[in-house]
Amino acid sequence: MGISEWHNWYNPPEDPPPKDDPLRVIDDCIDAHLNRGVEHIVWNCGRSVVQYHSELDHATEQDVPRTRPAMQAGCPLRRALDYGRKRDVRILGRLAMNRHYGPDHPAGSDFLAARPEYWERSRDGSSDQTRMCYAIEDVRQERLDILLGIQRVGVDALVLDFCRQMPILGYHEALVDPWRQKTGTDPREIDSLRPVAYSDWFQYRADVLTEFMRELRRQVRDQE
Repeated sequence: MGISEWHNWYNPPEDPPPKDDPLRVIDDCIDAHLNRGVEHIVWNCGRSVVQYHSELDHATEQDVPRTRPAMQAGCPLRRALDYGRKRDVRILGRLAMNRHYGPDHPAGSDFLAARPEYWERSRDGSSDQTRMCYAIEDVRQERLDILLGIQRVGVDALVLDFCRQMPILGYHEALVDPWRQKTGTDPREIDSLRPVAYSDWFQYRADVLTEFMRELRRQVRDQE
């Protein structure tokens, strides 16, 4: 199985995509995998922004010099699916689940920039502009909408990338306040070298993500 980030194939201005067919990068990328015997490709569909043509109003499509020619020429994901079917290659759509870079970064989404109150908090209370809090329904729904949109495009499977970047949940008040009401303790004050001291708080945060996954599974099955 290969993991493709097609946008790194060409790096303008040294190696720009061909003017006659900027999306040929997609075919070349799939062929390169096949030449190494790779027939299943985890295809990058986006992080904070998406790298395909989405019908969603709130999904920001990537618009940086490296990818602009290909994005303007057509939909990279649909091209990958079309060419992959011709070459008998399975294309799995991958979405980074909480990698947002920041509101001023060219790869940061409009959704992130417009909602600073949704940005995660570090343990010391400082704002983390590179993540959004999954305890907030709008944040979960934004990712659900994008994943379901990727499914509608026709990928062979969905791949949820929780590795970029961890931790998925932090210390936002949407997490901390209900915990304090439930337990009477402040998770930001846990101070121990023993992992067991954090286990209940970690499980509480994990439960939020578990419910997100259950809701995604329900909606994916409904769409199928």
